[in-house]
Amino acid sequence: MMITEPALTTKQLRIVDAAMRVFADHGYRAGTVQLVAKEAGLSQAGLIHHFPTKEAILMAVLEHRDLEDGVVIQPAIDEGATVVEVYRRVLEYNAEHSERMRFFAVISAEALAPDHPAHDYFRERFHRTATTTLGIVRRNQADGTIRDDLGAEAVAELVVAVAHGFRYAVLVGDDLRHQLGILDALQQLLSVPD
Repeated sequence: MMITEPALTTKQLRIVDAAMRVFADHGYRAGTVQLVAKEAGLSQAGLIHHFPTKEAILMAVLEHRDLEDGVVIQPAIDEGATVVEVYRRVLEYNAEHSERMRFFAVISAEALAPDHPAHDYFRERFHRTATTTLGIVRRNQADGTIRDDLGAEAVAELVVAVAHGFRYAVLVGDDLRHQLGILDALQQLLSVPD
């Protein structure tokens, strides 16, 4: 599941961070290269030296965001965490970095349009997420940490849907502790009874 990106320079990371803020606030369509350059403290020409197009900037932000998620997800998978615990860790991390969540929510909504430059990216990402989640569920069922009388595919789809809902709930101001409590309830529903 780990996504790797080419090593970004310090200046490129500054641009990626600036672009995330701009796109979170304005969306991709209204977030201009000029706004990103200003937010990064660069001239437009200086920014274009590192990322030749606005689409290249967007893709760099998306890839970097996925890489950061992988830094949270992969250790949880390696530790044998349940699927709910994996998503809990991602939710907690993203809640601490709400700008990442806002960016993701805005761009994923915009990317529903087939002509959006991130449309295919999100379709592929959703497939990748579903496949990874299904793998975790199957491992959890095999090791007896979650019920195996439920279809693995249905459990994986449920967990992915719940996680997407939590992102929006937290963004609109629902208390993170409340959302984590719901995850605890989901874990209890999926756990093998004692």
